[in-house]
Amino acid sequence: MDEGQKLEGWKAIAEHLGVSLRTAQYWYDLLGLPVVKGPGNRGRVSASAADLDDWKARNLTLTHDESAPEPEVRPPTAAEAGAPTRPHEDSRSAVTVSQAASPVRKFWIYATLLTVLAVVTYASIRKFAFPRSGKPAAIGMSVNTLIVKDAEGKELWHYSFPLRMSEEYNDPVWAKNFWFAADVDGDGETELIFGAVPLMARDDPDSQTNEVLCFSQDDHRIKWRFTPGRSKVTDNTREEYFPPYWINNVKLVPGRSARNTRIVVSSIHNTQAPAQVAVLDGHGKLLGEYWHPGQLIQIGFADLDGDGKPELLLGGVNNGDHAATLVVFDPDRVHGTATGLSDPGFGLRGFEPGTEKAVVLFPLPCLAREGPKIERYHWVEMLHITQDRLFLAVSAGVARGKMDLLYELDYDLKVRSITPGADVRQQHLDWEKAGYLKHPLDDADLKRMAGEVIVRR
Repeated sequence: MDEGQKLEGWKAIAEHLGVSLRTAQYWYDLLGLPVVKGPGNRGRVSASAADLDDWKARNLTLTHDESAPEPEVRPPTAAEAGAPTRPHEDSRSAVTVSQAASPVRKFWIYATLLTVLAVVTYASIRKFAFPRSGKPAAIGMSVNTLIVKDAEGKELWHYSFPLRMSEEYNDPVWAKNFWFAADVDGDGETELIFGAVPLMARDDPDSQTNEVLCFSQDDHRIKWRFTPGRSKVTDNTREEYFPPYWINNVKLVPGRSARNTRIVVSSIHNTQAPAQVAVLDGHGKLLGEYWHPGQLIQIGFADLDGDGKPELLLGGVNNGDHAATLVVFDPDRVHGTATGLSDPGFGLRGFEPGTEKAVVLFPLPCLAREGPKIERYHWVEMLHITQDRLFLAVSAGVARGKMDLLYELDYDLKVRSITPGADVRQQHLDWEKAGYLKHPLDDADLKRMAGEVIVRR
């Protein structure tokens, strides 16, 4: 073989040395075999044939018996090393340490082996007798690197993604919808469940893949991953929708044991509809999915019927009814798609009727229905849950996120009050003066709106 040749991979290196692959790796780990290793746990390895031969000549005197059917590494005896040793696990190696090796060289070889053995033994004892106590409690994001911290703010580990990630992970209000830490699989450790949302490229949004990742407690090992959406979804107008789907919420269903975990993932197609609500178990298995003609961007949980088991509440917009909506599910029965739409073209094909326990539809406010800027849609912008009330901020359909009406519902889904925001009141007054609106925004008008709320069970 050309001594200047570069060897790629452990197989080629081991063949050049005349030993098994494991022995070559053993020499690299313990004795400094001159191998260049790329970054990462699975980085590519390479070596110079000349460097390997020179290392062999300087470190080991080798004997190789071609006729020996099962040669093996001969470890130092207890008398030679001064301490008990164990044979190397690889019984296929064709290398033995020669008796002719110098005492000094043998001393350093044995000293290295004993040192490594002591370190490995200590690490093993520490792992089981003194397990790491740090649990994921906070996250941060630096460009493309997820930084996971404990409750004291100390970094536990980090993980780098191939793409630049959304900068909003550093906003606690936004980020709380995309991760949580809990023992989701019953192994006694606290996993980190993380919705990975890359910073969207305006020129190529289809390239941005969203995933839900389950990380182990003490390192960045990925235990499972889930990609939302389906390869193709078709509506009643025969329009087809292909991935990607953008994650907008990842939540743990409360009140469950670790062995009965349910994780809810809501996502929307990159064209803003349709939406998928997926329910996973603690191992990332898909248990159920609901497909919605619109968006469901708010998630909450409340025991509406008092049976001790919280319902899943989803707030957003129903395109098929041109209405802001609240959809209620039993978390163990999330299947199908919305039916009975006033605009059936938005209906989705290939799904059974949905298993909703209740659907609430909020009327389009007069600002959007009668004003100069006619808008067909409005949304549930916020969902806040108390011990006996649901508060929903519903957009007025004119300027999303700026003009809201606050609906107060009891656990029977009955409207108890509607409170217009200051911006809604001012806009209504301005358009009254301009002649667009023919009525005042008073208690009678709010009572009429409350009576127009539809509840389907």
